[in-house]
Amino acid sequence: MLPMSTMPAPAGSVLTPTRDRCTTYLPMAIASVRASRLSRTSEHVVIDDGSSDGTPDFLRAEAATDPYLRWQSQPAPMGVAAARNRALALARGTFVVDLDDDDLVTVDGIEHRLRYLRSHPDTWAVHANALKIDAEGRVSDWRGRDQLRLHRSRSMRRALLHERDDSQR
Repeated sequence: MLPMSTMPAPAGSVLTPTRDRCTTYLPMAIASVRASRLSRTSEHVVIDDGSSDGTPDFLRAEAATDPYLRWQSQPAPMGVAAARNRALALARGTFVVDLDDDDLVTVDGIEHRLRYLRSHPDTWAVHANALKIDAEGRVSDWRGRDQLRLHRSRSMRRALLHERDDSQR
């Protein structure tokens, strides 16, 4: 495991599981998080799920120039759910965003969701579209504008952006 950042805890954490995609999807997903306009600090937690294509070297190089990128490699493939759970365990933000490695966030997408969630305390989570890309970086699935879907039930297991309660820290 890489050393934890000495920076203060961020308001939000973007969680990305990945495996064997350092030359296709992953660079674009990381770039989309870096391009996000956020009013609060955030971190990007990437978990390499036992890649054999050089992903750890790629992430090491990316993290060397980006203090907001934190990563860890699992010793062997354990599956996307295990990688996502590991990312959540390492995340330090109050709000978490799930971002698959073949998706891109829009420039204002996370901020838009965060503002909505903060101004509507009765809403526990919001979910919205992301740009799905193919291996060449072309948008392969976009269903219109960045529409929010609201979730008031805390029984929902996964959302694009949600606030963690104390039991999840």
